[in-house]
Amino acid sequence: MDKPRVDELVSSAVVELNKQLRRSERLEKSPATVITGEGAQLDSLGLINLLVITEQKVEREFGVSVTLADALAQDANHLHTLGTLSDYLYSVLEKKASLPSTITTDARPPSHAT
Repeated sequence: MDKPRVDELVSSAVVELNKQLRRSERLEKSPATVITGEGAQLDSLGLINLLVITEQKVEREFGVSVTLADALAQDANHLHTLGTLSDYLYSVLEKKASLPSTITTDARPPSHAT
């Protein structure tokens, strides 16, 4: 997975969200677009919608489940702009990609030597 692919995923989430918003509320697809905190262009419902759309796109694109609202609890700066959202998402996906799989294909119970 590469960073430009994550950036494109966030941009496509913005396009989808913008379809739900009035023209005057639509977000610019720019890394500098503020989405939380002072100067935010989204209200709380708009932010949640953007995060859910992004999470759904991540699951479809990468087959990984993420919860972006966790970023707000950790540090709201992770979601201050579309650029920081993309950076945070990329770091989460990189961490998930580096974790060993916990799924095993061998369903046999362990043998007990007696």
